[in-house]
Amino acid sequence: MLVEINLLPRRKSRNLTPFVIGGVFLLLCSIIGGLLYSKVVEEKQQLELVKTEIQQAKAQKIGEEKKLTENTDGNSLQQLQTIVTEVEKRTIKSVNMMDRIVALLPAEGYFKSYTYAEGKVTLQVVFKEYTEAAFYYKRLQDEEWIQSVKMPSVNEVEGSGNQVESHYVGIYEVEIEKETLQQLQKGGES
Repeated sequence: MLVEINLLPRRKSRNLTPFVIGGVFLLLCSIIGGLLYSKVVEEKQQLELVKTEIQQAKAQKIGEEKKLTENTDGNSLQQLQTIVTEVEKRTIKSVNMMDRIVALLPAEGYFKSYTYAEGKVTLQVVFKEYTEAAFYYKRLQDEEWIQSVKMPSVNEVEGSGNQVESHYVGIYEVEIEKETLQQLQKGGES
């Protein structure tokens, strides 16, 4: 039989628990560190992506503003040209119209006042005789470019001062047919 004699003192067995706990702790720290690192990298990529999208949005906004400005300028110019042509179509050369109205006056008649507003002319005309006011009214009615004529009043005005004779003041409200007058103006005197 063999007997084992050990003269060396017995070694204490080492407790592995602190090493195991330390190893697990290091393993957990490295896993958490790796996760945090990957999260940071992911957030940086996300931030770069957002920055890129912002730059693209700014560039697109600038491009759209340029287009809008160019379109607005073009549209404004077109609208302005359209308005100008419309105004030119509606414009009546008042000198030509006045020449026509004056040509209808009797020899001794003259204007006291004249107002024009949007297709309507109001005249105050001075006549020597009452019948001249009626003849002038008839002449105005016979013109094709005049839509309607109203004669609200004819008043006798006594002479004062140097004027010995009395005279008559007729008020006429004349509505113009713009299209017909414009055609006559383009075609020359009728």
